[in-house]
Amino acid sequence: MFPGITTKLYLVAEHAVASVVYHSEFLMKTLPKEHALLATCLFTQQGILQRMKKMVTIEGDGRRCTGIPAHVTILRGMKRLEASRKEPAQVEQSGTLQVNGYNWGRRIRLLPEDFLWPKMFVDVAYEWWMQGNAEKGYPPFKNLEPSDFADQNARKRLSDFRYLMGKIDQCAQEKGVYKENATMEETKEIFKQCVECLKLPMKEGRQRRTWQSVATWCREQDGFQH
Repeated sequence: MFPGITTKLYLVAEHAVASVVYHSEFLMKTLPKEHALLATCLFTQQGILQRMKKMVTIEGDGRRCTGIPAHVTILRGMKRLEASRKEPAQVEQSGTLQVNGYNWGRRIRLLPEDFLWPKMFVDVAYEWWMQGNAEKGYPPFKNLEPSDFADQNARKRLSDFRYLMGKIDQCAQEKGVYKENATMEETKEIFKQCVECLKLPMKEGRQRRTWQSVATWCREQDGFQH
């Protein structure tokens, strides 16, 4: 079916043939009889299509037939990127935050593949949560998904990050000071009013602890294993 195909395209060809076989009945009912596809050996040589149907599966070997073309997945990533760029909260003295998009793993992500969680103080972490990072082009971290992280350990850190930031957001909502599209100054004020809800040991500059250590401490206090 693919004369002259190079070895680099074998996997693409495999998926193409499997898709044709899987949808063969629909194709034979829908395509005109003179269509070029129906003139290939799959449909002209007796027994080939039946034998190949037994070889096609939507399970196993880590690959799954979703029926969703790759370009649709990319478009979804682009829409997420565009939505992040429209966040009203991202307007500051430096102008509107420009969010980057990173194409890896066959889709567009909001973080680079080599992203590593920085050790930053919890007040700065809350700013990243609400505002992102204008210098690096990162969106508000509340908009991120586990799929935006290439490393499994980084995905686990996102869970810790959400847990800690969620406690601050909950406190802000209870106090009536939470704003979904807060400015940077409003974000700083929200944190200032809600850091006490973390119930950290009384200590000068307690908000200047790293978010990782605070998340661990809060989980221990809540009785959760890290």
